[in-house]
Amino acid sequence: MAVEENSFSIGIDLGTTFSSVAYYDPVKGEPVVLQDESGKEQVASWISISQFDKSGYTLIGSNAKSDINTECAIYDSKRIIGRDESDVSYDDREHWPFKIKGKDNGSAYIQQCPISNVVVTVPVDFNDRQREATLLACKLAGIKNVELANEPTAAIAGYKRENPNSLKNGDKVVLIDFGGGTLDVSCCKIVNDNIIVESSGGNQNLGGNDFDNVMTDIIKERIEDGIPGYYEKKQGMTQKEKIALNKKLVRLKKESEKIKIELSGKTDSELDLEFLLSDNNDEILIEPTITRKEFEEECKSRGLYEEFINKIKQVTQKKGYKKGNVQLVLLIGGTCKMPKIIDEVASLFDRQTFADKNFNPLTAVAKGAAYLAYSKQSECVGHKIVYDIVPTPIGIEIIGGIFEILIKEGETLPTTGATKQYYTTKDNQTSAKFNIYKGFGKYISSIGMEFITTLRVDGIPSGKAGEQSFEFTIKVNENGMMEISASVVGSDIKKDLIVSVDLSKKEEGEIAKLMEHFQTFY
Repeated sequence: MAVEENSFSIGIDLGTTFSSVAYYDPVKGEPVVLQDESGKEQVASWISISQFDKSGYTLIGSNAKSDINTECAIYDSKRIIGRDESDVSYDDREHWPFKIKGKDNGSAYIQQCPISNVVVTVPVDFNDRQREATLLACKLAGIKNVELANEPTAAIAGYKRENPNSLKNGDKVVLIDFGGGTLDVSCCKIVNDNIIVESSGGNQNLGGNDFDNVMTDIIKERIEDGIPGYYEKKQGMTQKEKIALNKKLVRLKKESEKIKIELSGKTDSELDLEFLLSDNNDEILIEPTITRKEFEEECKSRGLYEEFINKIKQVTQKKGYKKGNVQLVLLIGGTCKMPKIIDEVASLFDRQTFADKNFNPLTAVAKGAAYLAYSKQSECVGHKIVYDIVPTPIGIEIIGGIFEILIKEGETLPTTGATKQYYTTKDNQTSAKFNIYKGFGKYISSIGMEFITTLRVDGIPSGKAGEQSFEFTIKVNENGMMEISASVVGSDIKKDLIVSVDLSKKEEGEIAKLMEHFQTFY
């Protein structure tokens, strides 16, 4: 492909709690993480809105998170993007001070230089709608030439680029990406200098925010022991009362995250009661000390550690990755800094295989994504460097509610595609529908099965049952998204489908307005 002179290849780690952007510097031969105006390499994935008075404002990123006067703070949007309202975790809703009505947004801008390639990372088990919604968010931000990559894939690619002599042919790597909102696990093997993903999986509802929620409940109980009903959502609240409560909840969220982080470096921490109770002038006796032991015991009682370790076992045992045959363990994401999490991983793998302290787990994904974006320029690298896979079997519902697998777990992306032939089951049948699912169950009703979409074919010539046949084809592209088609054999009747976020013409018009509006922030 032709690359514009002085153009940049960009990698974006669109995180639940923090986001990072890196570009690949071909002169230095390495990715460089961009810094904000405060010199930070990570920008908070927050939006702060104040419009209660005429001097209303909107803040984005770290400024939004540090805004103590916010009337409404929106965060954790990665746990919402591309999901139906019913799919959003109840526990998350209970801890958010906002209703689910947010838009996700990210931007890359480097000295007005053109951007040739962009790779945005997503969790391993993001479904098609979530991936499409991520691409839509990029479109809203005016970012073009976007491809998606799984977060662990980007991280291992970046690590190998920075440490070219650390891995040899045949070495096995376990990558655990435990961020603010999601857990991803990948098992990779080095083959002829390429990275071959052998198994992968994740949990979109387990991350640092779940540990924040535990801390939130601990602090909330402490505060309400001294001030009953301090955080209570009451019926018939005025707008001012709602805003006041939102401010309390945002302060609670920030303090919970701060205490959790501090407990990774010491055994106890003190609550900032002046910050938490800035609107309360009464003298209240509240115990300010929270211990790591107290926090870890509560996390254990809620099953967070068990859920974490079980997912790792599930992914690693598929290909026999275990202590003794793994040469490198990469711990990515802020949640991997928690001592108990490190101990849990050390129970499965030798600590000596953990990446050394020179490896930055917080920017690894963004830097790896930038390198992957650069590698898309064929004349720069010359060959594919990472071979990612389909993490979960994909197939359709057939008679009896049976799940027929068409794309197997572990197939390399992009898949070559699978085509199968089916027949009408009724006399004079004029339409057929194909319900697509993914999962490991035998039946579509099995636990853990996920419905994806339906492809419907109309206009089938009438005839007896079994006379008309269909060809159904499905494949998964480089972005991890399905491309589906069905046709009636011997006719021109064909239906194609790429799973996407459905937009009305009105919404498409709103996108154009939003794109223009977002430019005011940059």
